[in-house]
Amino acid sequence: MSDLEEKHGDGNYERPETEKRKLTKTEILTAVAENRMTPEEAAPLLATPVAGGRNYALKVSKKGCVSLYGLNRLPVTLYAQSWLRVLEMSDQIKQFIDDNEDELSWDKDDKESRGKPKVEAE
Repeated sequence: MSDLEEKHGDGNYERPETEKRKLTKTEILTAVAENRMTPEEAAPLLATPVAGGRNYALKVSKKGCVSLYGLNRLPVTLYAQSWLRVLEMSDQIKQFIDDNEDELSWDKDDKESRGKPKVEAE
């Protein structure tokens, strides 16, 4: 439990009202430097999306796995050999997505761009 959280009389921990807003990267790094937050607590906060895009980070988990932060709210964590198998299958995964595009769910405007630059209609 970090010092950024305070204990209430009922034994529950909660961030103080002043800390409920989103912390800036500078505030997070300062909290780590002042030992008010552990590096493990800071890592997912530093990997959150920034304005205008996403900020991805790779970390080694406590159990020695590879964790990808920034893709979703929680990290995607796999053993190294599993990541290598997924990477080896990247062409198959892309083809599967293309073949099943109409059946798949997409985030907001991602279906239109699918990682490709948007082309303005003239």
